[in-house]
Amino acid sequence: MNKKHIPLLVGGLVLLLVTLGSLALAQEPVTQGGDTDVHISTPVEHMERQEPIRLPAGQVISRVLSIEPVRLQITESITVESRLSLTGPLLPKARVVERYHAIYPTASDDIVVNAVSRGGPRLLVPRELHLASAHLPRSQINETSRPTRSAGTCTVSSADDSGPNTLRECLQNAAAGDDVLFDPSVFPPENPQTITLSSELPPITVDNLTLDASNAGVILDGSGLTGDTDGLRVEGAEGVTIQGLQILNFEWGIVLGSATNCTIGGDRTVGAGPMGQGNMVSGNLNQGIQCSGTSNVIIGNFINDNGEAGIVLHGVGTTGNQILGNFIGTDLSGEVAVGNRYGVVLMNGASGNVIGGTHTTGACDDSCNLISGNLEMGVLLQHVGTTENQILGNFIGTNISGTAAIPNNHGIAIGVSASDTQVGGTGTGEGNLISGNTNMGVWISSAETTGNQVLGNTIGTDVAGVAPLPNYYGV
Repeated sequence: MNKKHIPLLVGGLVLLLVTLGSLALAQEPVTQGGDTDVHISTPVEHMERQEPIRLPAGQVISRVLSIEPVRLQITESITVESRLSLTGPLLPKARVVERYHAIYPTASDDIVVNAVSRGGPRLLVPRELHLASAHLPRSQINETSRPTRSAGTCTVSSADDSGPNTLRECLQNAAAGDDVLFDPSVFPPENPQTITLSSELPPITVDNLTLDASNAGVILDGSGLTGDTDGLRVEGAEGVTIQGLQILNFEWGIVLGSATNCTIGGDRTVGAGPMGQGNMVSGNLNQGIQCSGTSNVIIGNFINDNGEAGIVLHGVGTTGNQILGNFIGTDLSGEVAVGNRYGVVLMNGASGNVIGGTHTTGACDDSCNLISGNLEMGVLLQHVGTTENQILGNFIGTNISGTAAIPNNHGIAIGVSASDTQVGGTGTGEGNLISGNTNMGVWISSAETTGNQVLGNTIGTDVAGVAPLPNYYGV
């Protein structure tokens, strides 16, 4: 290298280090919007040879002891995650995820490096601050942290929590397009085996991953965990499929965060497992399935006995999602109540989503959801911006055959400024059966709740429209 270029290179690298260090080590607190006014301060990892200095404004920095001109190489990614549980009815949890590149010095012929070992100093460079809640903006995961190998198959052949051939190992090493399958000889469909987790599984952040237990019997059990835990979380990924699993006893069953074109469930008649491609999401303390993002499909699942909602779609930008052919609040037969607190909730600006679709006359098939047995509302829509959603072709408050009551407290409730909802339709199979509920069949409340339509539904009778199957109030 020409010696006259060395000062320029050294000066540039010093400027790079100072700039990156400032970005990594001085983060402003982030204020959550909405009514809760929660302030989230980013966590800081105090590295070796760095002494923290706390400032009155709540920032955290580390004093730079020395700056040396070195060449840098990204050698690993680090995820730092903090969560906080927010109180309030149906308020989704907030989570802060910070991801860093750890940059270490590397030797070169041109520059003398005083510390080149991995035990030496390192600089944490923030790739992103990822905020997740109903009120917080969400961003895509940075692709640079994902494995670059070609897609392959990882077969889970151990029911252990961690180690070789476990689900945890498959998720930790996942690359875009991978298939994660389960060995039926270890997880027989006729005798499902339990993976008892001692810590939360890694989030799914790679696109087009398929997690398929449809030909096996697999139970994910979170009963041994404490605090804010998910059964499975898809974060910022596209095209992920999760099917054939039983996800039990977590805080949240399945969480889709800023997810796109993902499929949760499938055809219950496909596969040798007890639910085919459908999932059982049950016994979770809060939501069974919580979704933000676009064009996701929740189909063919059994969702019951969750402490809050069976399914929640929430947040501005949560649009184009479909909830199809699920049993929400009953057992697998569709004849016995195993209620969630709420069946399906759309809130905080979720818009343009569809619950149901069409079904054969006289049957709850095809896209029809059975939404019955829930302790409060079968379907609840609320908040400004929760608009242009459709509720089509479902059985709400009855058994699967539409001949007997399995009541929700209220069938459908629309309020708190939710607008332009379509309940039912004039096309074949678009009308809902809304019968047998303890109080309201359809309840629309508050002056700000405008533009909602109730069309072509059967309310207060059996599916044939002959025998009475009353709600306490119809509409």
